[in-house]
Amino acid sequence: MLNLKLYWVDAFTDKSFCGNPAAVIVNADVLSDEQKQVIAREMNLSETVFISESRVADFRVQFFTPKQETALCGHGTIAAFWVLGSIGKIGGADEIVTVKQETHAGILPIEVYFDKNKMPVRIMMHQTLPEFFEKDIQVDEIANILGISVDKFESECPLKIVTTGRPKLFIPIKNRDILYGIKPDFDKITDYCAQKSITGFHLFTFDTHSPDSITTARHFAPIAGVNEDPVTGIAAGALGCYLTEFGNDIERSPSYFQMEQGFNMEKGGIIDVEITKEGAIFESVKVGGKAAILFNTEF
Repeated sequence: MLNLKLYWVDAFTDKSFCGNPAAVIVNADVLSDEQKQVIAREMNLSETVFISESRVADFRVQFFTPKQETALCGHGTIAAFWVLGSIGKIGGADEIVTVKQETHAGILPIEVYFDKNKMPVRIMMHQTLPEFFEKDIQVDEIANILGISVDKFESECPLKIVTTGRPKLFIPIKNRDILYGIKPDFDKITDYCAQKSITGFHLFTFDTHSPDSITTARHFAPIAGVNEDPVTGIAAGALGCYLTEFGNDIERSPSYFQMEQGFNMEKGGIIDVEITKEGAIFESVKVGGKAAILFNTEF
C-alpha cells in the first residue's frame, strides 16, 4: 500500500488562508486518472495537482478540478513548485533554478527563485503564447448573463476571448463597486462557455486596491465545477496579453503587471505577470508569485 503525500498550499500569497488553495500530491505515479479524479472530487478545491516522474521533462504535472482534468493551472503550478522547492526536490547553488513541467498544454519552463537558505521565495511559470479569438460576442447577452446593464462595462475595452492555455472571455468593468456587486447566473455562464468552447468569464477593472496593481478581477468557471475562483493565474497571463495587445486603446501596455484578485472573497492574492513582445509578436508569457504551505499529511 502506498502512502500518498499531500500538501495544502495557498498560492499567490505569503499568508495562510489567503490567495487560492490547491492540494498537491507529490508521489502520484501509481495513481490512475480515475483515482486522481476521485481524490480531486474529495478535496473539492478548484484544483488538485498530481506530480509524477516524466521521461521528457523534470516533472509530469496534472491538474484536476472536482469535475474534470484541465490542461494547465496557474495557481496549481505555483503551489506544486513551491512544494517541490521547499522539500528539496529542486535546488542547488543558484538563486534561480529553471526546470520543466510536462503538462497537457505542453512542456513548459518554471523558474524557482531561492533565498540564501535555499527556500523558495518566488515561482514564475511560462504559459503558452496567446491566441485571440474573433468569435461573435454580443454585449447585450453577456450583460444579461451577469445581471447588469451594458453601461456598466468599460467602454474603451473590447470583450475578447483569449487563451494562454485555457480560453476565457475577458470582460472589462467600470469600477470595483460594480464588479463586486455582480451576481451572475451560473447556469447561463455554463451554457455560454459550452457554446463558445471556453472555460470561464474573467471580469476585471482598473479600479484597484493597491496603487501598484493594474487590475482587480473576479473569475467565474462553473463549467469546471468552480463558480468563483479566488485567484486565477492562467487568466492573469491571458489578461496581461490582452492589456498589451489593446494597450494603445487603454494607454496601459507595460511588459510587467501586478494584478489583484479575491479581495471580495477575503482571499486577496497578488499575481505577477511578465509579457515579452517584439512588435506584433509575443515571445513569452510568464505568471507567478509566492505561496504558503498550510499543512501536509499522508493518507
